[in-house]
Amino acid sequence: MTAAKALAALPPSIRVGPNDIRLVVETDHNTKYWGLYDSNINRITLVHSICDPQHVVEVLLHEISHAIYDKAKMEDSDVEERIVATFSVSWTQIFRDNPWLTKWIAKYVK
Repeated sequence: MTAAKALAALPPSIRVGPNDIRLVVETDHNTKYWGLYDSNINRITLVHSICDPQHVVEVLLHEISHAIYDKAKMEDSDVEERIVATFSVSWTQIFRDNPWLTKWIAKYVK
């Protein structure tokens, strides 16, 4: 699977806490970031130029982690970035090395 296919397969939104967060793939961006969570408009934007599907997963988990952090009303942006980066990379590795895990989660969270 390519990164483009992974991005195209994203649903229009993801629910985080009580909110539906829109998922948008940006094709024309002027930012140094691969993704961005905007709490003011409940949107996660990912850039189309992400190079591989594992990176798409990691970036999406990173931005979802920002949404979780925001919805939990935590503060301190420097600490937030370090926590979110650690968790998104770790979750991506866990999902990649344990493909049974997502199927198991999907089965039991219905």
